[in-house]
Amino acid sequence: MMRPTAAAPSPLRSIAALALLVGVSCGGDEVAQPTTTSSPTTSAATTECAAPTYTVEMPEGWHVNEPSEAAPCRWFHPEPFELPQNTEVLGVAIHLRYEAVEFSRISDPDSRVDDILDARETKVDGRDAVRLHTESQGEGLLEAGVEAVSWYVDTGSRTLSAATTGASEGSFEDNVDVLDNMMASLRFTSEPCSSVEQTGLRDLAASVPDPVKRTRQEIFDAARACDYERLGELAEQGDREFTFSFGGGNDAAEFWRTEEAQGDDPLHKLVVLLDMSHGTSDTEGTMQYLWPSAFTYDSWDEVPEREKRELSRLYTAEEMENFERFGSYAGHRIAIASDGEWLFFVAGD
Repeated sequence: MMRPTAAAPSPLRSIAALALLVGVSCGGDEVAQPTTTSSPTTSAATTECAAPTYTVEMPEGWHVNEPSEAAPCRWFHPEPFELPQNTEVLGVAIHLRYEAVEFSRISDPDSRVDDILDARETKVDGRDAVRLHTESQGEGLLEAGVEAVSWYVDTGSRTLSAATTGASEGSFEDNVDVLDNMMASLRFTSEPCSSVEQTGLRDLAASVPDPVKRTRQEIFDAARACDYERLGELAEQGDREFTFSFGGGNDAAEFWRTEEAQGDDPLHKLVVLLDMSHGTSDTEGTMQYLWPSAFTYDSWDEVPEREKRELSRLYTAEEMENFERFGSYAGHRIAIASDGEWLFFVAGD
């Protein structure tokens, strides 16, 4: 199988070419339409790929990454492929992903890094979008002279990007045809948020009460679908006061939306934490089930190495060292009472 070339781009640089949009855009409010071409890769037969926040059609016979490798419906290629762990790649034909940068920031002229051969304002499923055809100056990941076609879609605090480059394997022209048709087919199914890890959810022991299991699953499903409204409902449906911040506020869903807009990833943290080991605590006569288990230890030194390794899915080496200096786990934690009531999702002490 093909193993694409690894690289590590900055999200800001990946959208920097959009800066020249002001003054060079020429498409007005044109709506994205499928290309008409006789290219063999642009077949009328397509297969739907469903991500947590959108669906998109890809050519029948094309391959997409496994959810265990990356977020669903992120990488597309006409042949089977493997992704290196924890890297970006250049060899796969097409990629889609959310960038933690607002769409409006593309109008900054100072962020231009590539020559723009064509810029077109358009729409994708009713949302403002831009299609750019660029040529690299060699200042970023691509060598000088390499062409790329990129789409950017306004989803609020973040931008959905989709691109193919001349560095990808296969015909650049064919890949562009496929990309254009994919963007014409893209439909948003829920509110986009940060790239939420599409992990499975490990089974809990039989001794864990069923109400806890049900609430955990409901939180997990809502977070993976970026469904803030449902998460807010789950936080408010109990009789006890739900804690989401030590700094005030009375609307958990709005608090998490604000965190998302500021570049944090609270829903990603929810999904990953709920898939980690848990612990328990009898607090004022109420048995609480807590994630991650590291939160239940009195000191960082007491946390088993296996449970520390779990935390590395969410925290950098520097952040882990901060826990060690602090003397205990001080990251995000989740509690569900034995009767199934969600008690808190909060960070810090």
